[in-house]
Amino acid sequence: MQFRFSNFEFSLVQILVWLIFWLVSEWLANLLTLILLPMLLAILALAMISEWIEKSNVPRRYFYLMAISVAAPVVAFVVYFVIHTLFSSGKIEYFAK
Repeated sequence: MQFRFSNFEFSLVQILVWLIFWLVSEWLANLLTLILLPMLLAILALAMISEWIEKSNVPRRYFYLMAISVAAPVVAFVVYFVIHTLFSSGKIEYFAK
């Protein structure tokens, strides 16, 4: 039996993992976001450019999952920032140093 996440479930899992990173260590989450986000964006851009130049058999779902992977850290940061400003001093400790 093969189990596949839907795009919605995949995005929820990724956002949850990124939120856990932000809750455990702001510094680590910030570092991972600043490193992985440009890499994932570059991979997505190169894949889209190569797909535009020459059509391949890559499923369309790959591009959706890559776009979700690019958006998930940003969404998780926004959610964390909103929650943090509502229930805390309003400053993220890592950024205040």
